[in-house]
Amino acid sequence: LLRSQIVRVVLGAGVFGWNETIITAHTIAFFVLSLFAQALIPLFVRIFFAYKNTLTPALVALVSAIINIVCARFWSQRFGVAGIAMAFSLSSIVQLILLWVFATRKLRGLDEQRVLQSLITISVSALLGGLMIQAVKTFYGRFIPLGVIVWSNRLTRPSKPNSSYAAHSRTDRFHRFSLYCARGQNPPCSPQEAR
Repeated sequence: LLRSQIVRVVLGAGVFGWNETIITAHTIAFFVLSLFAQALIPLFVRIFFAYKNTLTPALVALVSAIINIVCARFWSQRFGVAGIAMAFSLSSIVQLILLWVFATRKLRGLDEQRVLQSLITISVSALLGGLMIQAVKTFYGRFIPLGVIVWSNRLTRPSKPNSSYAAHSRTDRFHRFSLYCARGQNPPCSPQEAR
């Protein structure tokens, strides 16, 4: 929900324009899909290490790496850098599923009922948190008319500004352009005009 805003705050300066922000935000979105898998894979690997079984996690990681390479090769040609993130997420989820299956066989069950209850609780909490973030974004956007700020700055610019005013106006317009983009809306001017 906040990926565009985070990218603009962290990287939104210099030559990192709006198109790069969109590409990075999409890439982050695909990486986030496998965040749960990335958190759980080390836990499952430690289960096998506790039983002195290093071969199973190594073979599963090899299968996952092959899936990652093959999918990244095809998806990067079609989706660009976001395709690499998609391949990484898919391979991570496959690795987690395989480790789960082999660990369940090894331990004859992982108390799936409690895991499911925790998953439901976490999912409901995440959904409520996401709704609150979206509500705050909508509420915040209603009271700050960023589109008006950008247009008023562009329209009130004198025809022959002195150099100090021109530099300040350029910086101020770009800052307001960045704020407008952070809302996830198309600005009324291009990044070059904002600079």
